[in-house]
Formats: sequence, C-alpha cells, structure tokens
Amino acid sequence: MLNFLKSVRRGSANAAPGAAPVATALARVPDGLTVENDVLIGANDRLYIYQGAHKIWDQARGARPIPQEAVNAFDANLRSRRAACERRKIPWCHLLAPDKQTIAHADYPLDEVHSVGRTIDASARDCLWPADHLGANDYYLTDSHWCPSGQVIVAGLLLERWGLDRAVLDARDLPGRMKIRGFHGDLGVKLDPKRKERVAMLPPNPKISRASNGIEKTGNEGIVEVLTNRDPCVRQTLLAFGDSFTRVMLPVLSEIFEVVVFCRTRYLHPEVLDMVRPDVCLTQNLERYFATTDADENAVPFFMVPHHKGRSPVYTPESLDIVTAAFSHGSPRHAALLERLR
Repeated sequence: MLNFLKSVRRGSANAAPGAAPVATALARVPDGLTVENDVLIGANDRLYIYQGAHKIWDQARGARPIPQEAVNAFDANLRSRRAACERRKIPWCHLLAPDKQTIAHADYPLDEVHSVGRTIDASARDCLWPADHLGANDYYLTDSHWCPSGQVIVAGLLLERWGLDRAVLDARDLPGRMKIRGFHGDLGVKLDPKRKERVAMLPPNPKISRASNGIEKTGNEGIVEVLTNRDPCVRQTLLAFGDSFTRVMLPVLSEIFEVVVFCRTRYLHPEVLDMVRPDVCLTQNLERYFATTDADENAVPFFMVPHHKGRSPVYTPESLDIVTAAFSHGSPRHAALLERLR
C-alpha cells in the first residue's frame, strides 16, 4: 500500500494566528496517512472524510467490493421509479452523486481512486452521473460536499434531463451573483484549530422562503423542507428525494422552481408523489451509500420515518401551514399557497 501513497502536506495557511503547528495535533495512522478526528488531510490542505460510517478510505482503495445485491436493488429502483413517474406523466431523473475523492482525486493520497460510479458504469445506466462535468474546485476544500459552482453545473444537467431549457438557469447568472465569504465546512470544524476557507457562495434570496418539519438537529432520515419562490425561473414544483448532496443544492434549485419539496430519504415514496403531484421529480443517492442501496418496496411510509427513528417533528405554525399545503396538491390550502406566491 505504501507505494500507492503520495506525500501529504502538513499545516494550513488558514490556521488561527499564533496556533501551534497543525502537525503537532495530528495523529499518524500506520499506513502513512495524516488523519485527525476521522478527517483525512490531503495535499493542498484539501480535507476528506477518512473512513466514516461507510469506510470511505477502504472503498477508495478498492478494499470493499460492491455487493451484487446493491447493484440489483439500484437497477430495480431505477426501473420502478421511471415506471411510477411515467404513469403519472412526471419527468424524472436519478442523480448518482460522486464522492469528493472521486472528483478531487489529485489531492487524495492514492495514485488510483476506486470509484463506485465508474465501477458500475453509471453513465450507461438510467441515471445522471455528472463526474465528467465536475472538477476539484467544484467541491469545497473544508467540506465533504460539492460547492455552489458544482451545484449550478449539476442543476443545469438536471434541467436537460427533465426536458427543460437550461437557458432559464443561465439567465439567472448565479455565478455572477455569488459573493466570497468565509466558510467552515463539515470537515474543517472537526480539526483543532478549525479550518476555514473563502469560497463563492450564493447570497440569500429575499423572495425565497424555507419551511421544515423541524427534525434537522436530531438526525437525517425523514427531514422535510419546502422552499417557495415568488420569482422563479419556472412556475413548477420539484419533488426531490435524496440525501445531503441534494439538500445543499436547495438554494440553487429553489432559484429555478416555484416550489421545491425535499424529502430526506434513500427511497422514492409513491404516496408522496401522489400527495405533491410535482411537475418534475428527482431521486438521488451518493457513491459512499451505494453499498446499502435498498429496494423501494421495503420503504415504510415516508411520514412514519421520524417515528421509526425515534424523532418527533416540531413545526412552527408558519412551517406547518406551508408543508401541509405543499403535500395537499389540489386542495384549497395548496391553491392558497400558489396564490400567495403569484
């Protein structure tokens, strides 16, 4: 393994003034990697998840074969999701999001990075695999997700998949509206001292409102977010089922659509399709979660997920009104929501 490892830089230009050298706070693991608090510090101060719950380092070096059952479930889900949406005449796309080390591989301490998406030849399957459209700078330095520049690229690709004109997104000039600001990513905050970067971020849009079911701080599965835009690119509703890679894209997606309904789940829930009746539908999963892909038929009803996870939604009165309306297509509540937006 050692002959596959590249040298890893120590220290950071972003460390707090007067702080002790970063190297003194880092634990060295036997194979020569520089890791602190499960954060792998790559070249050029680029941070990666080291192992995490899904053993990313092992995946990246090809030590965790992809279970055939996961591939079978993935393909079966693609077929059933397309069929479910076609029956309802809803344009649909599945997005397989590349992990950071797949794209920003030059700073990762392996000469060859094993990619789940490339191994299963995702580009030949019925899904969007955007790896060839993304570069290292489309992911944060101090965070595990794609940054706003990458989010805009992926949003444009999704529009094409849905049969919508990506020119409506280009006309918004989101890159031109972005402002440089300091940012502590989900990996940077795990280091001591914390790592910070300066990155182009999309400023808040005062015409966009955000409501949720209030379980964000107690877990992931079962989160609901509804974003509404009084001045969208298209007066349509997007229903998105996915993980944090979709969630971080919500500010970009809500620039495009009048209503964005996000459900944090690995499954497509047909009952939610019928409640929301969206104009377009997105399902999404991430490379590192691929090994745990499960058939949609095994899903519990979406609004039971928090209870199965031991969580209780906590709505503000305003959020309850908006979420109820978004999940009640065709009702007076839903009509009133659209009237307020228009």
